Amino acid sequence: MQKTLSWSENARTRSTVLINRSVRAATARLTPGLRQLYTPSEKTVEAAQKRELTVFSCPLGHNVCVTLHGVIVHNVILDWSGTLVDDLTPVLKTTNHVLESCGLTALSREEFRAQFCLPIRKFYETRVPHVPQARLEQIFLAEYPKYHAEITLLPHTLEFLRFCQQRHMGVYIASTVDAHTYETQMARFGIGSYITKPYIGIVDKTSTIHHILDENSLDRDETMFVGDMEHDVEAGQAGGIHTCAVLTGYNPLDKLRAMNPDLICQHLGELQEFIAVREAVRG
Repeated sequence: MQKTLSWSENARTRSTVLINRSVRAATARLTPGLRQLYTPSEKTVEAAQKRELTVFSCPLGHNVCVTLHGVIVHNVILDWSGTLVDDLTPVLKTTNHVLESCGLTALSREEFRAQFCLPIRKFYETRVPHVPQARLEQIFLAEYPKYHAEITLLPHTLEFLRFCQQRHMGVYIASTVDAHTYETQMARFGIGSYITKPYIGIVDKTSTIHHILDENSLDRDETMFVGDMEHDVEAGQAGGIHTCAVLTGYNPLDKLRAMNPDLICQHLGELQEFIAVREAVRG
């Protein structure tokens, strides 16, 4: 199945993708490797020409529609789990402990990725509506520290954070992770200096996104929400900012694609290259 990467002309109007028609000439300034990244497929170009778009293709046979005019990413709001760190297995083990404590059957990894959702109350309320959310959280937090040592940084995380720091980009964390886990892992990985400001323990990101944007006076046209779940894309869209879904975490491609994010990347390394290409084109 082919994945589509798209960058909308306007974060508030996602039905169109406008591509700067002068980009073809601009790509001549890129390195050979990056020029190859943006070689258009005939079928995509034919469809694009009807709308005066310029569409490129990226590695692995995936098509990419990129707005390379007028959109600059100066700030990124990053999810934590599945975006910066690999904690899927620890969370799965702990969630199954919660379910089994409530008399339910444990989920397989595939079932969990297909069914898990945020806000977390949505996931549990259809399974154990009789158990208070506070009790479920208590069970989870008592078990989860047992698996903290299994949490690792995802590939490309450190390089991406350094990339953002070198460009003086604002880097914010928006996560449902509890404070103890975040602080413990942040100290363990030594990446705190790369983060402008963290927002953790969030119940519903679609509500908190406005506070993050307003408190830090972030320009919505220059800010991107990056995450691995439907809720992350939904939060970015609720805030009227650009959205990027990464395939390194909890939700599979089909669920993320259905949310119509502006960009879908395999990992943060692809997003880094995407931003670097935009800078090269912009000159």
